[in-house]
Amino acid sequence: GGDASGALMEKLRDKKVALIGTGATAVQCVPHLARACGTFYVCQRTPSSVDVRSNEPMDAQWYGEAVNGSGDPLADGQASPTRFLADAASASIVRCETGKDGPPELASAVVSALGHALCAMETALDCAVDIEWAVDDSGVWILQARPITRIQFPPPDCCATSWFFDQRFNEPIYPFTRTTLLPLIRRIAIGEALAMRGTAAVPEFIFHGGQAYLPHAAYRAMLRGAPYWWLSPDLRQLLPAACSCPPRQDSLLQTFDYAFDALRAVLRDAGDVFLNLPRWNRFRVHVEAEVQRIAADTQTDWRERWEALDALSARFLQIHRWSILWADYGYRLVRRLPAPLRRRVEAGLQRAVRLVTTQANHALARAGTTSDPEARAVLIEEYGHRSASLDYGVATWAERLDAGHLPRAEAVAPERPPAPGWRLFCYPLVRLLELREEQRFTWERILAVQRRLALHRGEELTKAACIAKADDIWYLHRDEVWTDSPADYTERIEARHHARRLEQISDRPLFIGPGAARDASPVETLHGLGASAGRVQGAARVLSHAEAFDPVRDQDTILVLRALDPALTPLLTQVRGLVIERGGILSHASVIAREYGVPLVIGVHDATTLIADGAPITIDGERGTVHRTGSTPVA
Repeated sequence: GGDASGALMEKLRDKKVALIGTGATAVQCVPHLARACGTFYVCQRTPSSVDVRSNEPMDAQWYGEAVNGSGDPLADGQASPTRFLADAASASIVRCETGKDGPPELASAVVSALGHALCAMETALDCAVDIEWAVDDSGVWILQARPITRIQFPPPDCCATSWFFDQRFNEPIYPFTRTTLLPLIRRIAIGEALAMRGTAAVPEFIFHGGQAYLPHAAYRAMLRGAPYWWLSPDLRQLLPAACSCPPRQDSLLQTFDYAFDALRAVLRDAGDVFLNLPRWNRFRVHVEAEVQRIAADTQTDWRERWEALDALSARFLQIHRWSILWADYGYRLVRRLPAPLRRRVEAGLQRAVRLVTTQANHALARAGTTSDPEARAVLIEEYGHRSASLDYGVATWAERLDAGHLPRAEAVAPERPPAPGWRLFCYPLVRLLELREEQRFTWERILAVQRRLALHRGEELTKAACIAKADDIWYLHRDEVWTDSPADYTERIEARHHARRLEQISDRPLFIGPGAARDASPVETLHGLGASAGRVQGAARVLSHAEAFDPVRDQDTILVLRALDPALTPLLTQVRGLVIERGGILSHASVIAREYGVPLVIGVHDATTLIADGAPITIDGERGTVHRTGSTPVA
């Protein structure tokens, strides 16, 4: 059917048609084919790459360009288009720059249709896309859609860093978590630390690529006057050479001021400082009892139960800060021992430490390799609250197990002979090292119950036709969830889905802002912190996040990551070594890598950018070096 005058090709009505190749001429047949056939696919050889876009509030906006007539001049770069920024929720133009070859304005119906089509395609393809479109008398036509493989958001005006947050949130943070958990962390972990130094004002977070960034000035205020030699290697990452902030002007008076503030904080929190271990042991028992009570309480309003769990989280953060400090000082003393003695002490400590993460991984392995229902029940009961992130929107192990998405179950840490002598001799340090994982594990119990409360609220909003499904609650803000008069949030959620997909493909460096340029120098050796001893060579496997690890494809490689969450550590026995951008020698990744005996170099800035995927590299977990032996991928 059909003819040169444009008659409908009726014989294609029930057919699936694919257009291979989409040159500027070929796309002109798309509207005619789409009108005639049953299902129409457009196959394009190359995905697109989008560079800098405006960093307006991205949860409700998208960018477009339009020209009059054929789209060929726009595709060829020969036209001056009308550029516009549209609000997806209200279908209105936020900003418009009229080009000489473009229309002076766009109808709201066109903007609305384009916004809905964009979000619908991203939902169907489960990725961010850009679309080519056309408008004629019959309506809006979508000519083709291409995956966006990378997007770069412009930096803020001030220097900011994701330090602390990038190790705990390995994916863009959901809007719900941004407005519930993060304000609590800001108040306790950031606000109280600044208050110790006499700073009352707590800066707001900057969200860049979905990650939480804190203005660098806040951390500099905390560390003002602290001698550089006194700072742990992890804290020294907060004082990079390339930074737009004014250089440190520390004087002897400021050093005394720092020491005085530290002494005052120790005296104020003397119980948490000097009785940290017994207080933690009591608090852990209290948390387990309270979590069970609150989870079983169906009579109290869910908001009151949430606040009670928030109070537990606040108290946890107060105890946790001193546990980390003691563990850091203890381990730094060990690192200062002569090399032969240090290696012996470290080996003894690793045999004496009993990490809850290792116990969880063994339970995971048993549940994944046996049909025994008791093994599965133990995993869910004792470790099912584990999650790959502190983000409320990330499913727990129990949920993933029920959905058939069991984490890597075949890899567990090697069994080590017990070392009761070392455990008795170094008991305080051994317990402090264990607390690094034990405290995170306990906090996850609190967060898992809050996740269940939020999902229950999501079910209520679904029944009220405010959202499409319970999981959509992660795209709402606290005030939208807490209100007794919820509205229809469908369009808002659709727009925030779009924003998250862009955030997932964006770059999230450790530092952003003026002067925070990335180091792209072609040096052969990169430097970080030697966190787990051993020297290995192999092909680099560069991943944006650990959950992308494929046990068949990526086995026996050197894994290069931004960060590694303890819930994802079962994969460690399948790799030769690790290179991680974020963290220090007492971060979760470091503690667990030493437990597994996997060489690790941590704190290698921009490692995922500077190391090519598949390139041969040599890492030294003792000296903290990564040697790039070439840029050609290993076959």
